[in-house]
Amino acid sequence: RSELTERGLPSPLCMVDRHVCLEGAVGVDTDRFRKLAALALHDGSDRGRFADAIAEYPGELLPSDRFEEWATAPREDLARLHRELLIGLGRLEQALGNDGAAAAALRQVLGDDPTDEPAHRALMRLFAAGGDRAQAVRQYHACRDALRRELDVDPSGETESLHRSLLEESVATTEGVGAARAALLEELADVMRRAGEVEHSTSLYEQALAGFQAAGDARAAGDPLAGDPQAALRVGGKAALGHLLRGNLTAATRLVTATQRGLGEQSPAYVTARTYYLLAQLRWHSGRYAEALAAAERSLNASLEGADVRQQAAALEILALACHALGDWRRGVSAEIRRQALAIEDGFRVDEAFEGHLCLWEYHLYGDRPYREVERSVKDALAQAQAVGNLRAMAVCEHALGSLHFVVGRWPESRDELASSVRLARAVGASQAAVIGEQRLGWLETATGQTTDGRRRLERALAEAQDADSLITHHHSRTRILATLARNRLQTGALDAARDSVDRAFAAQRDLGGCVTCDALLYPTAVPVYLATGAIDLATQASRQADATAGSFGSRAWVAAADHARGLVLAARGEDQAADASLSAAVATFERLGQPYDLARALSALAVVRARAPRRRDDAAELSRRADGLYRALGARPDPDRVQLVLDLAKGSSGEDLPV
Repeated sequence: RSELTERGLPSPLCMVDRHVCLEGAVGVDTDRFRKLAALALHDGSDRGRFADAIAEYPGELLPSDRFEEWATAPREDLARLHRELLIGLGRLEQALGNDGAAAAALRQVLGDDPTDEPAHRALMRLFAAGGDRAQAVRQYHACRDALRRELDVDPSGETESLHRSLLEESVATTEGVGAARAALLEELADVMRRAGEVEHSTSLYEQALAGFQAAGDARAAGDPLAGDPQAALRVGGKAALGHLLRGNLTAATRLVTATQRGLGEQSPAYVTARTYYLLAQLRWHSGRYAEALAAAERSLNASLEGADVRQQAAALEILALACHALGDWRRGVSAEIRRQALAIEDGFRVDEAFEGHLCLWEYHLYGDRPYREVERSVKDALAQAQAVGNLRAMAVCEHALGSLHFVVGRWPESRDELASSVRLARAVGASQAAVIGEQRLGWLETATGQTTDGRRRLERALAEAQDADSLITHHHSRTRILATLARNRLQTGALDAARDSVDRAFAAQRDLGGCVTCDALLYPTAVPVYLATGAIDLATQASRQADATAGSFGSRAWVAAADHARGLVLAARGEDQAADASLSAAVATFERLGQPYDLARALSALAVVRARAPRRRDDAAELSRRADGLYRALGARPDPDRVQLVLDLAKGSSGEDLPV
């Protein structure tokens, strides 16, 4: 009625037996549209009926009442009918050979809703059937851009699969080795790498690179980047990254070196940024961390100059990794926080997931971000990886989730996630992810009293790390595996074996270089082992190193672990009051952080210290009950550090006070 009043038309309403009704001669356009639509869709083969029904569509129902809840359902129902008519007409026109009319109908659907994926796919198939695969691929790009712009999502698996099949057909039917075929090869390789098919995609990038080279008439002998400079630089960089993901440093070095030679003053900032990012990756994978840091800084500066947010995030990522390896934890954390802020819009780059992300997640696992926030970030990344079937990225994410859930005491989930990460990592040949996953599982088995299984798993992982071709696996695994093996041996009372594992861990640290997260595990582990084997001076030194490592980062979890270790040393020296203060601080922090296993261990140690004071034995009993309750809830073996035994052995071997 308000619509009619606004148009100056008489009201068609009347009252009949106290009901509001329409005058008998009045028709309703929506009723007529529904009837014509039903006839057209039921018949399905009459162009005239489709045209009549579409012409009768009244447009958006009651636009002035757009936000009235009562109008939503009928408005959406009419829009759905209109869409079905257009799709049906497009299908009919295509069957009759009228591809232009079919495309016009489908474009009308997209005019109403640019994010209508089925309409985009219908257009892609229409163009492909007509032999215009290039237009079909362009339609995919229009679909992807609309979804990202309007909904901030990527195309569905069905759309991605169609896109891939179109590219494969186009590559197979495009002759020659020029730029046109090279562009198709590059796009197909992008699709495959996103799905985790690193080997195949790298081969296609190499073929695309050759095509772009051939496109230039001035190909220089022996220069792999002559020809079309910018395209060759771009694709050469993608091929180099593929070789890095596969661990082929020789091939990556060849391409990165050539890419550097191709840079000049006229090179776009994004090309310079990408080139130095790849150089930083190469240096990091080669264990040349200071050079990796320098290259990452150059990449970041160039990406800032070019206002390239995605490349800024990539540069910050490798900068954080280089800082991690160099022990500059605070700067690394700062870079990772900046990267996370940039990645809010861009998301996790599943196509560039590599084992360095295991180190990046350590910043969050032991950082001070809320646990739920970290979990949400990892689950979002995992969903992206699963959507495209990227096994390598899935392995990284499953490992991160399993590690996080171990720390917060969700052990059944942790066990499943870590086992899944190991299976996925082995499926794609990601040795570092597989070995570190085994280390975490060995730790979990040890904590739950499955010490024999844990020891065997850790010994297998250690042998695999020692024999690994990957420098990263060789360097970044042995220290933490040996530290975990020492925990296992201490828990079973095999003190000589525990001491041997600690000594070997420190030898590996000296020979291979330190890793701040590995060190943060090693030092607190070494303290009770040294105490139990009579080396109170070495225990004191390890405690100081734990303090220094925790202080270099400021992580509350690491500070609490250092407090725990220091409390054991003080207790071994008989300084019970100072030991009580350190262990109480550890208890309070682990409780605030929600780390039940570490809390139970600290409570066990504090209970032993307080039991020495006759007036505090009731407190000690209560602390023991709390610890036992946590162990039972976790399914963990009580007192894994064997605190009373450790302190008794340390007391028996100590002949003098040593400074702490």
